[in-house]
Amino acid sequence: MPRKTAAAKVTREAATKGRTAGRREKIAATLATLNQIEAPDPQTARAIALFSSWLSDESGYDEDTWPKLKSALDRERKRVGARRLFDG
Repeated sequence: MPRKTAAAKVTREAATKGRTAGRREKIAATLATLNQIEAPDPQTARAIALFSSWLSDESGYDEDTWPKLKSALDRERKRVGARRLFDG
């Protein structure tokens, strides 16, 4: 197995920062859109508040967990003979 170089690590980190900045911009735009919605009823208002709290979460939990969850879902679907849910 080839060894990972420091240069490769720096390149990966730079790419990750670029993706993160793009995601933050999309999240900020989505939050701005959510803030403009006038909920017609309390249930919709609670849903909007929940989405806003999810989008505002910066713990990193979802970024760490989502790839593992995708892999587990695809692995289980392969086991039962179902098609993959995600590309790549």
